[in-house]
Formats: sequence, structure tokens, C-alpha cells
Amino acid sequence: MISPEALGKGMAILVGSFGMEIDEARIETYRLVLSPFLTDEEWIEGVGHAAAFEKFFPSPSVIREYAQHGLDGQLRLEAADAYDVILDSYERGENIDRREIEGRYGKASADAFMAAGGSRDFAWCEPKDQPFRRKRFLEGYTSAVREDDAQRLLPAGSQKALPERGESSFVSALDALKRIEEEECEPF
Repeated sequence: MISPEALGKGMAILVGSFGMEIDEARIETYRLVLSPFLTDEEWIEGVGHAAAFEKFFPSPSVIREYAQHGLDGQLRLEAADAYDVILDSYERGENIDRREIEGRYGKASADAFMAAGGSRDFAWCEPKDQPFRRKRFLEGYTSAVREDDAQRLLPAGSQKALPERGESSFVSALDALKRIEEEECEPF
């Protein structure tokens, strides 16, 4: 359970890091969502990682991921981004293979793609099996990066990097919700 003092300290770090004001309702939402899962120490650690690695004010789920998985949380978020871009390619009818994935997004993404079933499982996957495919991809990615950090995604602008959000013409409902949350856009 997160104490009021730790909650205030963490929120002050977030406000200072991201330069945005938050109201009491948002603070209460973070407390209600995260308090059952995190201790004071985990909360502060999650906030610290989020402040160091995130570009936008983090959602409670991002802070929880960092708090419970430490820097592996960053790898899992990076892996989730790679998974989403690769899945988007397949959903748009672009059946990219392992070699193309490695060239575009790095060896860790290619290894994770194969661990998740490769082209066969990305071209078609029963809806009930999709969470398992995603889990295999995340585990494959983090495992590959732990073996060799040079296998991970490179920053945008380098040869192997994920496209910036918005470069793809496909926007999923989940991406739209994340954007609304991150940018505090008004839903339409």
C-alpha cells in the first residue's frame, strides 16, 4: 500500500519531470489503481524509471510495469512497441519475414518474432491464442536483449528503429486510447 507521503513524493517527481500540473482526481486515481499492488519503495522506483525513460506522463500501468519489473519493465515496453508495429504490418497485409524484421527493427525483434511463432502465427492467430503469442514475443525480446544489449531497438533516426507513433496509417483503438491518455486529448 502506498502511503500518502510516498504518493505525494512520487507525484512531485512526475510533475517536475514532465512539466505538467495534475489535479486531486488524477492523484486519487493513481492511488486507487496502484496502492493495492505497490509498496512505497516500489512506487518510488517505478516513478523514477518512468521519469528516466518515458517521453509522456506515464499511466498507472506503465508505473506498475516499471515498479514490478525494474529495468526489465523498459524492455517489456520496448518489446510491446516492436510487437505492435510488426502485428500492424501483418494486419495491413504486409507479410514481412524474419530477415526483414531484423533489418528494420533489430535482431531481438526478429528472435522474438520467431519465438512467437513467426510468419505462421502472425499471418493468422486464433483470437484466444493472441495473448499467448504476445507473451512469447515479449519474453523472446527481453531474453535476446539480456544476452546482448546491442540487439535491441535503436533510437529513432537510426537504421533499425520503430517508426514514430503516427507514421503508420493504421491506428488501433488501443493506440488511440494511449494517445488520449498521454497527450490529454479530449476524446471525440
